[in-house]
Amino acid sequence: MDVHQDRAVRLNWITVNVPTIIAIAAGIMAGTWAWAELTSRIATIESAREMRSQANDQKFAEINTSIAGLRQAVTPMDNLSYRVGVLEGSLGETNDRIDRLSETIISSLELIRRDVNGLSTRVEVLSQKIDSMNDDRREAGRESRSPP
Repeated sequence: MDVHQDRAVRLNWITVNVPTIIAIAAGIMAGTWAWAELTSRIATIESAREMRSQANDQKFAEINTSIAGLRQAVTPMDNLSYRVGVLEGSLGETNDRIDRLSETIISSLELIRRDVNGLSTRVEVLSQKIDSMNDDRREAGRESRSPP
């Protein structure tokens, strides 16, 4: 009897537990497949992150190079406000000199105009004197030629 009971238990264990074993095996296989799929996705995401990180690093390097170039280009402009101030002061001085020069030229032209007017008046007076002297000579010359 003992043998028979062992055999029944054995058959019962096989018949009852086979679906459970199959279910456990299927669960393990599904878990393994999911784990492999997850690992594959993580590897894909990681490689994409690495590529993105390298691209970002390269872009940041280019940006830093551009910024360095801009700083070198802007460096001469550090004293721009001082230079503009100096130029404005020089421009003011130049404008003052030009104003003084124009005033000098205007006053000189006024003096030249007065002198020319004075000369013109003198020339007119001298012309009248010469004309009157010529008229006096002509009359004197006529009187000497006409018979008395």
